[in-house]
Amino acid sequence: MERPSGTVTFLFTDIEGSSRPRDEDPGTDVGLVEQHDDILRELFDRHHGYVVATGGHGFGVAFARAADAVDAAREAQLILSTGDLPPVRMGLLTGEADERDGNYLGPAVNRATQLMSIAHGGQIVASATTRAVAERATFRDLGVYQLRDLATTEHVFQLVGKRLRDVRATRALAARYSRCSGRDRGLAVTCSSRSSRRRR
Repeated sequence: MERPSGTVTFLFTDIEGSSRPRDEDPGTDVGLVEQHDDILRELFDRHHGYVVATGGHGFGVAFARAADAVDAAREAQLILSTGDLPPVRMGLLTGEADERDGNYLGPAVNRATQLMSIAHGGQIVASATTRAVAERATFRDLGVYQLRDLATTEHVFQLVGKRLRDVRATRALAARYSRCSGRDRGLAVTCSSRSSRRRR
């Protein structure tokens, strides 16, 4: 599989709870984790995904086409939701891929990992850029969020469909943003008739 370049869609995954301290979470059965890894590797390869990162209990994958990334995420959740496999959270973000020495770096990668981190197990969240270019996919608007360690907000959407987990929320609090285009607390913001008034 050739590594995608230019504008790519990143899919980051993580087994829910895998980042907790060992004294809070005794860990997931090793056999189930291996089964999880085998399923996802085969599935990503079938959907033309290029695995760029593996760490802990998750993957980072780059796709040349957003539609392939969406299909891979959807199919993965449907498979992982059966049996005793642990719930997995997923985040999709489309952006420019910065490459160095065969690795992906830069804002798109950082934003994709932080986007994934606000999802619940079994949930697929996506950026506005992915929603705009994904073909034949249906998304629910979850609102605007301030992602950890990032200067700007992210408009977040949830991939919805038959048998996919319907959460209607994320693990993070929605950002406060102004009624009109402008800035709030020094951050770039998005307009909404339902948003709060700008602080003075």
